[in-house]
Amino acid sequence: MDGGTLGEAFACLPDRPAPLVRAAVLHLLWKQQWMTDLSVPLSARSVLRSASWAGPRYAWE
Repeated sequence: MDGGTLGEAFACLPDRPAPLVRAAVLHLLWKQQWMTDLSVPLSARSVLRSASWAGPRYAWE
């Protein structure tokens, strides 16, 4: 999902209950397995990065 959007992550398992998929995706963000720019509100267009991505971890870096 590195470089994919939050909307794509929510839609990646269409045969699973949407609330469970959203919970799993948001859990990965909470545990910092995936990262996104949290200086702006989350939206379906928020870009996800894996925790191993070499870029800045915070918007101010």
